[in-house]
Amino acid sequence: MLEINPKQRIKAEEALKHPYLSDYYDPADIVKVEKQIDFNFEYDDNLSIEQLEKLIRKFNKIGR
Repeated sequence: MLEINPKQRIKAEEALKHPYLSDYYDPADIVKVEKQIDFNFEYDDNLSIEQLEKLIRKFNKIGR
């Protein structure tokens, strides 16, 4: 289920419905965010690992 390549990665809600995680899935627990975070930088094949890590850390701070 976990894929580094964002083009092959399943959505979070799809992952929660997977049989492996089905015991933990409760639709009542799903929280819809008001502002969607843009992760399109994942599709940039020219990013270095360091640049990608920096962007992920930046967006992780926003989500808190």
